[in-house]
Amino acid sequence: MRAHRLPYVLAPALALVVTAALQPASAQPATPVDDLYALCPAAVSLEPGVEVNCAIAIEPAFSSHLTVTTTAELDVPATAMAPAFDVPILPPLTVPVPVHLATGTTAGCVTGAARPVVGTTTTLTLSATFEGPGGAQPLFEYRTTAEPDSTYTSTSIDGPDVATLDFEPGELTPGETYQWRVRGTPDETLAGWSGWCEFAVAADAPDLRELDPTEIDALAQLKIRPERDYTVKLTPAQWRTALEMYDTDDAVVVDEPTEDDQDYDRLVAAVRRQAPTSRVTLTGAQWAALSVQLAEWATIVDESALEVEPEYQVDGTAHRAVLGRISTQLGGPAHPNFG
Repeated sequence: MRAHRLPYVLAPALALVVTAALQPASAQPATPVDDLYALCPAAVSLEPGVEVNCAIAIEPAFSSHLTVTTTAELDVPATAMAPAFDVPILPPLTVPVPVHLATGTTAGCVTGAARPVVGTTTTLTLSATFEGPGGAQPLFEYRTTAEPDSTYTSTSIDGPDVATLDFEPGELTPGETYQWRVRGTPDETLAGWSGWCEFAVAADAPDLRELDPTEIDALAQLKIRPERDYTVKLTPAQWRTALEMYDTDDAVVVDEPTEDDQDYDRLVAAVRRQAPTSRVTLTGAQWAALSVQLAEWATIVDESALEVEPEYQVDGTAHRAVLGRISTQLGGPAHPNFG
C-alpha cells in the first residue's frame, strides 16, 4: 500500500478525508479536476480503475483564525498498477476575524443588563477592527430585540482592517434595544461572525423618525425637541409676513392627501387660528417645519425679485427677519441657516 499525504487547509472546523480504492477496469474514464473541492460530495473517477470517495469529519477545535490544517490520504495497493497522478495543494481558506468591537465610545461586545444605553437618536457609530490575512470586506447585521426575524445588513469600511456602521438621524427608535454583529467577508459560506452585541436607545431620546433631514437640522439649530410645545410671540405685521407663504398655496389636490399633506394642513390651520392673538404655540417638530418653509420662501422671494424692475423689487429680507425673531425666542441663533 502506498500513501500520498498532502497538507491542505479547509474552511473553519472542517477536515476532508479522501480514500482511493481500486475499481474494475470498466470504470468510466477520468475527468480532470482542478482541486480537491471538486471531489466532494459525489465519487469522482480520477483515472481508469481508480475511484475517489469523500467524507466530511468535524474537528472539535480550530485555530484563532478559524482554520484547520489536516492531511489528505490517497491509498492505492502496490499491485494495482494504477497510473500516477498529482493532487494539487489547496490554498488556505482563512477569513479576517473581527476584534476590538465598540458601540459608540463603549468598547467591547456587551449584552444583557450591562449593554450601553444611547441617549441620542441623531448619530451612532458601531465599529470593529480585524485580524487575519488579506483585507477585510466587512458586513454588518443589526436587528431589534422586538423583531429578531427582521435583520438589516450594511457594508462600510474606513480602511483595510477597520469597519464602521453609522446610524443617521432618525434611524433609531427611542426605547428600543438593538443587536448587531459583524464579519470580515460577505461570503456567508465561511465562518467569521462576531457574537451578537447589544445597545439600547434611551426612552426619552427625541423621536426623529418622521422628520426629514432639514427639519432635523432645524431642531438642532433651534435647540428644541420635536414632541414638546413652544410659544412664540410676534406682532400682527410679523405674523402676516410669516403667513404670506401659505396665502399663495392654491394647488389642486387630485389624489388622496398623504400623511405629509395632512401634517402641513394641521400646521397651517394652527398658525392661522392663533396668529390674531400674537402668540402661537406649536410642537418643536412644527416649529422646525415652519422655520424651514419660511427660509425656503425667503429664497423664492429673492429669486422672484430678480425678475422685475429694480423699483418694484421686494426681496426676502423681511421674511428672514421674522425667521430670526422666531429662532431667538426658541433659543436658536439670530440668523439660522437651514441648508
